[in-house]
Amino acid sequence: AKNSRYNDQTLDNSLRELNKRLPTLGGWPKLLDVYITLYNWDPDSPKSLNYLYWILRSSEKLGKTEQEKRDTIKAAKVEVPDEFIVKSAEEILSDAIIRNINDPRKENVEMLIGDLANRIARKARLANRKTDGPKINAEDEVTTLLKLKEGQSSLIAQARGYYTRAEVARLMRDEEKREENLHRIATIFKAEELSPTILGTVGDYLLTKNDYEKADIYFQYILDHFRSSDFADFGFAGKAEILLHQDKAKDAYNLCQEAIDNGILFSKEKEIVMTRSRALLGLSDLVTSGKADASIIEIAKNINQSAKTFADNKLKDAEKAASDTKEALATKEAAKAKDVAKARADAAEASTKLATAKEQVSQLEEAGRTLASGGGSADRVANETFLTSATQGFTEISANREWRGEATGFALYYLGQVEERRGKVNEAINYYRRCFLAWKKYSNVTGKAYLRTAELENEKLRLPDKAKETLQDMLRADNPASKSPEAAKAREMLRKL
Repeated sequence: AKNSRYNDQTLDNSLRELNKRLPTLGGWPKLLDVYITLYNWDPDSPKSLNYLYWILRSSEKLGKTEQEKRDTIKAAKVEVPDEFIVKSAEEILSDAIIRNINDPRKENVEMLIGDLANRIARKARLANRKTDGPKINAEDEVTTLLKLKEGQSSLIAQARGYYTRAEVARLMRDEEKREENLHRIATIFKAEELSPTILGTVGDYLLTKNDYEKADIYFQYILDHFRSSDFADFGFAGKAEILLHQDKAKDAYNLCQEAIDNGILFSKEKEIVMTRSRALLGLSDLVTSGKADASIIEIAKNINQSAKTFADNKLKDAEKAASDTKEALATKEAAKAKDVAKARADAAEASTKLATAKEQVSQLEEAGRTLASGGGSADRVANETFLTSATQGFTEISANREWRGEATGFALYYLGQVEERRGKVNEAINYYRRCFLAWKKYSNVTGKAYLRTAELENEKLRLPDKAKETLQDMLRADNPASKSPEAAKAREMLRKL
């Protein structure tokens, strides 16, 4: 590994084997020696963070005290610089941060800050939990480790100091302190003075405060100057959310689609899929209200074409599967095989799937012709195209276990909105009920679902008593939805029923 500086493939293969084998053999000193060598080649390289991770991990495995570490290194017959023996993991991390803290374009700094914040928060929690011994002030730890009182006075250094404090507060579940530090960044610094990581984080904070104007500046700066950044998707997701807030569904959709087409889905895939799907609901509304122009119909054509390409590929797969199972059946029948019944079932299933695939391709071809012809029929097909694509997006979110939580609740709520637009009241209510029954603690979405359910029960189904029951359930003191923004309207509606 130490001789493979200019051969990436050999280096990666060597490290993979070393990472697996040396730890199990007690070879932490040798692993530390390797990664210190690699890290010193170029501390600014994209791989340096991974090297530093292994340096910290290996160093901590050598022993708890300086003497234990020296004894372990001596026994392994390797040479390790004193700084990796004498210094703690926090000090090693802070040195690496300080070395690059004045350059806003070095995103690695925020990644190191995340690790440092995690260690400081863990250390502070453990110390402050004890009844005896000194307590630890996490903010003072940040100031000391990053030497923020020792001349680190550049604007980005100050901002990164506040960002580190905000991260520590988040990890210690001190939301007030976290917001205080993010507010300082938003108040003191201009977008051009910040790194893409901080721009995205503070932009998201500003969105939660409904400060769309200030957030827009941060997200637009990411789009203008940091499109190659690992935080570029913060710019796409944030800007699209603002466009949707401004009733610019077409622009929001196009921005989300650009991110998806270019694979800019690092940390914000869930948000981009959600905003794209919500934008499609906005496009549907434009079509049904007669406000859709040619560019919106063009979006429907593009969605239809993408769906047709996907369906064509599925049809090819289905044709091959049908052919293979038919051939397998003929072979087994000729040989009078014992499992011929299963072969017949497989062939029948493949035939059914083939018929379904052909029908789907046929429907998409017909939809494409209708969209190309224009007129009222094209509007009808465009509307259904938007609703179908939105359904796919919301369903993807609701089914993704890694995204479970508030996003799932919102996805179910918006699936109800899709069904309302299709005129399917009972189906819409079913989605709303799934939302507020399964995700009750997320009152910012369950309040909407409760209220809309009651309105449909009263206005569409003519069931005022049922609507009354729904509202009473919503407004129970122990129901989080009773404190939602929709609660006031629900109380007024209940009073009139």
